[in-house]
Amino acid sequence: MRRLLFFISALFFIESAYSQVVVNEFCVANYTDYAISGENEDWIEFYNPTGAPIDIGGYWLSDNITNPQKFAIPAGTSVPANGYRLILMSGTFEFNPGYLGQINTNFKVTQTAGEQIVFSNPAGVVLESFDFSTLSPNQANHSYGRSSDGANDFVIFLDPTPNASNVGTTGIAYAARPQFSLEAGYYATGTTVSITTSEPGATIYYTTDGSFPTNASTLYTGPVTIDVTKVIRAIAYSPDVSILPSFIETNTFFTGADQHTVVIASVSGPTLSDGSWWGDEAMHLELFNASGNFIVEASGDSNEHGNDSNAYAQRGFDYVTRDAMGYDNEVEYPIINSRDRNGYERLIFKAAANDNYPFSNGGAHIRDAYVCELSIRGGLKLDERSTESCVVYINGQFWGVYEIREKVDDIDFTDHYYDQPEGFVDFMKTWGGNMG
Repeated sequence: MRRLLFFISALFFIESAYSQVVVNEFCVANYTDYAISGENEDWIEFYNPTGAPIDIGGYWLSDNITNPQKFAIPAGTSVPANGYRLILMSGTFEFNPGYLGQINTNFKVTQTAGEQIVFSNPAGVVLESFDFSTLSPNQANHSYGRSSDGANDFVIFLDPTPNASNVGTTGIAYAARPQFSLEAGYYATGTTVSITTSEPGATIYYTTDGSFPTNASTLYTGPVTIDVTKVIRAIAYSPDVSILPSFIETNTFFTGADQHTVVIASVSGPTLSDGSWWGDEAMHLELFNASGNFIVEASGDSNEHGNDSNAYAQRGFDYVTRDAMGYDNEVEYPIINSRDRNGYERLIFKAAANDNYPFSNGGAHIRDAYVCELSIRGGLKLDERSTESCVVYINGQFWGVYEIREKVDDIDFTDHYYDQPEGFVDFMKTWGGNMG
């Protein structure tokens, strides 16, 4: 049913514009493609099927159909004859004529939050609307677009074509995601787990080493035995070539002596097993309570955290939820008891390795967290990093005690506590000395 809903919603809100300019393609899953000034901005592409330029200045774009007049396309903006015009949905509301003459909207589109893309005429009458509450989010670096320039039907493009003709490998939907027979969590004596999917005739493949499953991974033929703690990641492939591989489902199962008295964080990714971070590493995060019961999960990427910590075997890392991957836009849970936040886009998993004075006997590994917590409870109104203790597993292997920390030099922190979103904050940083 979801596959039909997109086709209907794409065509329902259309006036008489198909003889004029139309939304030809849009990408709200720009994870690594089409970088603008260091950012991978999402975009919308317009197409003009006529033999003369068309001015769309004064038309409107929005991420909310109840407020269609959110961003006015600047006067004089034209789409060339039989050509394209790209607008970046960056939220910066900036015009950069030095980079392909791009226009930047005053909003972003969060696909996993069910937001929308709305195109309206100067009077605010909706011409086209695309709703991610009924439309499946794109997987990373995919786009939705007309099957060919100006056509009525929309498809998923595996290789987006901004400012170019809609061609290349496509699909009409993603296969239904696999489902596990048991919830992730702790099973004292081990267990067996079955994996199914509602996708007709689909084949399931899985991995147990944290890597992304593909059709070259282990073929699922029957229940998987859990006799040691392991991460199972599964994907479904449809026999219909027009149906793309599913999103990946990830579950961590703990057993035996892997019991703890604090929050458990299980992180998994194809390049994480050695505990080293050499850049932005794809990472799936699952959180469990001290009893091993599943709390919440999210997908994003991670990178190294700290300067001193990288000199030690147990390294700290930052985690960032990425809406562009199509799974989540934040970790939706009040992780840190001393704060009033119910969601975190970014988190630090800190090994406290710089708390190592005196070096000869090892450090307390609690000083920084302790001082920050004193400041919070004392109402000193500083930008403290609040803390929650946890243990970390990487691809099913125990890596020790960590601290979950807020990240104060990120926009979700300043937006929540100070109502200062992106574009309103400049960070000044130093390490190892004072700024002159």
